Amino acid sequence: MFKVSHGGNPTIKGRDLVGCCGIYCGACFAYRRSLSSEAGKLKELLEKEKFDRIATAFSWVGSYRDFKRWLTWLKRLTCNGCQTGGGNPFCAIR
Repeated sequence: MFKVSHGGNPTIKGRDLVGCCGIYCGACFAYRRSLSSEAGKLKELLEKEKFDRIATAFSWVGSYRDFKRWLTWLKRLTCNGCQTGGGNPFCAIR
């Protein structure tokens, strides 16, 4: 099945990996932190390369400032599963 190899909490097992709605946390990018990890790496690389200095030269980039905000948001997008205090705080099922 799924391996939790890119984050998550290895101490959380069994029923705690099943959300209130039935979703399996081990299959979720927020629990595995796969998007969070890659967004963080990309943000660091862009900063290291000082991409903001040349971003305006590429019209297809659009608003680099908005893009950096999205990367920051994606980097923070993590979850420990709703059975252990994570999950959507506005979930109607919980």
